[in-house]
Amino acid sequence: MHPISSQQAVELFQILVAIGATPGEDFSVDTSTGQWSLSDRAYQLLKQVYPDVDWDADLSPIAVVDHDQAIAALHDHLGIDFVPRLLDCLHHRLNALPLRQAAWYMRQVLGGVEQRTHLSLYDLLRPRLDAASRARLDYVLWHENHPEPCGLWMQDVVMAAGGSASDVQCLPSEVVLSEQGMRLLAAVWMGDYDVYGALAS
Repeated sequence: MHPISSQQAVELFQILVAIGATPGEDFSVDTSTGQWSLSDRAYQLLKQVYPDVDWDADLSPIAVVDHDQAIAALHDHLGIDFVPRLLDCLHHRLNALPLRQAAWYMRQVLGGVEQRTHLSLYDLLRPRLDAASRARLDYVLWHENHPEPCGLWMQDVVMAAGGSASDVQCLPSEVVLSEQGMRLLAAVWMGDYDVYGALAS
């Protein structure tokens, strides 16, 4: 998947907003790579409003995400409704944790799960939030400069993926995972923690 040019990005943003698509919910961009993703709703809107345009060709550099299909496949693989369980955790932790810990938690969960599953939890979480919580989410993700390590994110991801209390223990200085806990984490998350290396050892 290749990033689109700055001019193409501006034009696409203007088109999407004009047809009623919502930034952050119907389309998003990874600022570190320049890569865009569209929800299936945004894609269908484009085809309805501009039926003469070959959107399949024009959007070839952009990932069109059918969240429902991807979520169903993930749930079938895990044998549990992982996404709504994790979204409940995210909603609770966003407002319950201090800002610096919330920043660490949200960045680990949203970034790691999206990297592993290609699901944008940010897009799925925002519609559940009120205006104050949306503002808090955006602040901890992009403006909090001193996130404080917090192991609760790992506990919540493993438990949402079907783990039990014996699979993950959140201690004051570390998080201890069973082999099953590591396998569940590896199934839904990818990041700085080398889950596969830990399993191999």
